[in-house]
Amino acid sequence: MDFAFQTIKQILTDVLPESVNYIFQPKAEFEDYYSFILVIDNNAKSIELINKTPLIPTIQNALNLDISTIGKKVEIEVEIFDESA
Repeated sequence: MDFAFQTIKQILTDVLPESVNYIFQPKAEFEDYYSFILVIDNNAKSIELINKTPLIPTIQNALNLDISTIGKKVEIEVEIFDESA
């Protein structure tokens, strides 16, 4: 799971603008997949990035290919953090 986590973390670091605040953490490891959670801040730029780009599905699709070196499938749950709630 650590290799998958570090791989996704590096992709997010490389792709997301510095103005987007987020937390990315492992959630659970199951028999056939790893589960991760991405919590992203509730500013307009972050919401637009998640809603208008296929970033997370693209990462998942790439890592879930049969030729992937990750070993298991990955699932990334995205949540929007709203500190006013």
